[in-house]
Amino acid sequence: MRYIRKAENLKTGSSLGNFLLFARFDKETNLEGLWYSLDNKFYCGRWRIEFYVGAEKLKPVETIFEPFSQATKYLSDSRNFSITKRAFLPYVQIEHFEAEKDKLKKFFYVIEIINNEDAKVNILINHEIIIPAVDSPFFTKQPPVEEKKKRYRIVRKDSKSFEVKSLDSSDEKRFLISETNFCDAEVDEVKIETCQKVELGPGEKMEILLLYSIGGEGPSENIRDLYDEIFKLSNDELNEILNTSYVFTPNAVINSGFQWAKVNMCRVEHFYRSGFAFTNDPPQDIVVMRDLAWFVLGSDYVTPQFSHKIIEFALKHGVCKNGKVVEYVHADEVEPKPYDYNLNINDDTPLLIWALYHHSMLCNLNELRENYDKIKSIAEYILSQLRDDLVFSDSNSFGVYGITGWRNIIENYNLSGYVTEINSECIYALGLVAKIAYYLCNKEDFSRYKYYVRSLIKNFYEKLISELTGLPVLNIDINGVKHHDITGDLVFPLIFAFGDSPDEFKEFSTEDFEHELKYKISMRLIQPDIWTEYGARTVSKLEKNYDPEFGFQLMGGVWPNLTAWIGFGVRKFFPEKVAEALVNIYKVIESENPSYYQNLVPGQFPERLHGESGISLGMTLSPWMPPTYIWLVIEGLWGFSFDFEEIKIKPSLPAEWNWLGVKNLPYRGSRIDAFILDNKLYISGVEIEKIKFDGEIIEIRKMINEDIKTHGDGGIFYLPFMNNMGEKFIFVGSDIGFNGKVEVGEKSFDVKLNPGEAKIIDMK
Repeated sequence: MRYIRKAENLKTGSSLGNFLLFARFDKETNLEGLWYSLDNKFYCGRWRIEFYVGAEKLKPVETIFEPFSQATKYLSDSRNFSITKRAFLPYVQIEHFEAEKDKLKKFFYVIEIINNEDAKVNILINHEIIIPAVDSPFFTKQPPVEEKKKRYRIVRKDSKSFEVKSLDSSDEKRFLISETNFCDAEVDEVKIETCQKVELGPGEKMEILLLYSIGGEGPSENIRDLYDEIFKLSNDELNEILNTSYVFTPNAVINSGFQWAKVNMCRVEHFYRSGFAFTNDPPQDIVVMRDLAWFVLGSDYVTPQFSHKIIEFALKHGVCKNGKVVEYVHADEVEPKPYDYNLNINDDTPLLIWALYHHSMLCNLNELRENYDKIKSIAEYILSQLRDDLVFSDSNSFGVYGITGWRNIIENYNLSGYVTEINSECIYALGLVAKIAYYLCNKEDFSRYKYYVRSLIKNFYEKLISELTGLPVLNIDINGVKHHDITGDLVFPLIFAFGDSPDEFKEFSTEDFEHELKYKISMRLIQPDIWTEYGARTVSKLEKNYDPEFGFQLMGGVWPNLTAWIGFGVRKFFPEKVAEALVNIYKVIESENPSYYQNLVPGQFPERLHGESGISLGMTLSPWMPPTYIWLVIEGLWGFSFDFEEIKIKPSLPAEWNWLGVKNLPYRGSRIDAFILDNKLYISGVEIEKIKFDGEIIEIRKMINEDIKTHGDGGIFYLPFMNNMGEKFIFVGSDIGFNGKVEVGEKSFDVKLNPGEAKIIDMK
């Protein structure tokens, strides 16, 4: 997995991360900040490395983006040699964190020099390392002022290393160590300026390894052995992540986006002073409960143990005694304090119920029983905020103090009263609590929450449908004024208020009216004033207050997560929109000229875009979008829906698709492998009696001991399996086409697949 782009076509570089570190780079792979999660501090502000041959400064030609590294290749205008500067950040899965966490405090540069000339070449490598945090022109997020004021005692330990100690805080030591001698150095309280001189003979290659370590043993470390060990470990761990919930489709853009979404997600999973969590604006320690809940929906399929930990974090630190879920906490605090903008209700509250329910369905039903008291307290808090049989937000303020919902950072804007988004989410959350009570045989609670869900839906229909548009209103404000704005928020009734109900809850809704309303909402959301080639606008272009840029693009800009929600929400009537949403979200990320879109990095999901030009105006790495992409692929495209004793599979595919594949999807301690071909579902890893699918279901057994190799041109997905008679087959599919061989053990099969084609091979 990699992207290679011309340096001149880039504006900025990657954001790499692991559980302890977060590093940002410019387009030439110079470090633009190294942050440490255990104390929420910066440990290096900037590290620039430049190369000279004589008076000539080498120019960056291309930059390579890989899951946990970035590299830039430099060439000379007059000489035939190359230098590649590679930055690498280690990675381990949460299951191995305790055993390997010291390795995660290491940051490496690897400089590879290749001399293709017939003569020797002398190269000067200049290093400028600024220790305190510095502002970066390449990123929207800037360091805190106090981090930029720090001063340090910098000591040269020997010819190959430096030690850095803070003068004014309890920061851990830092060590800069190289395999190759440094020249004379100039140091002060903020920076190191030094160089390295190397000579290469004709045809020679050389690799220079540099380590920047937080803590550790300092110069005594054998950094080559350490690097080799960490590099292998990181690659092994990454491969496990990439092979978990491995989905393959007929579309190459979606396939790339899905795998890179896993990588992006792992980069923002951190361990803080108060536990595992993730922030909505890295690097920092603010954990927003809304974003945490959405994160779980995707991480459940790739890093379920991390999901478990952050739900524990949310239940411990994010729920008030009265049951309200807070807006955010600071994870760097030992006992995080709650912050909620003084809102009486928010979307964080119902969304946390959904996240816990979702995680329990996939991983462990016992968590519902263990956490039922906390779940019930949240549900009771929601009920305490009813006014006239709907959930009511009583704020008359503006911005974060006056917006009840996900678009809460619009300046001088109020969204309170009876808000459609919040009522939709609360209906859904209370319905889930009713289902949990039913499962736990708590008839009293089941009847209570069932009653309130029915009442809320009835009052939603009666009070929150616009007489002007026939669609749900945006809100009825605290003065009783209806707001009929057409916005992307129309999606929330599709996802939540009118979500599919199990048989025992059918009386929650009036199906004919609901069907008509869902269709009308779906049709409205896919019109070109909202649905664009870059994704979905937050506000219709036809609205008077539409602005493609204002309010962090929340008044008409494009937010990829909204695009995903709409793709999911309209899938019943327009199933092709799921794939279209997935393509629209990711295709811009694969641009050959990312600089056109400004804050865009190959392989990274941007936060938000201009509503007309598609230019990226927010974070280069949205921390919540990657898991949302994963959720849309698995629950939207594949159509997986997990309940207590049932798994529904209802794919939403374009008409021209006839297949999908998935391997190693985690489910309650086992792994599901499945593929769909011509409306037949072949599946293993789960009791077939649990599955509901509108087509033929064929139980298969995965062949786990077969050695499979592929040789040829193009890309291929394969899944070897046996039927109940012991006959062996292999399912193969391709996105870009494949022409070659598939070897299974000692057998070899010629395979030719056109782009988007799949078939089953009999292994007789």
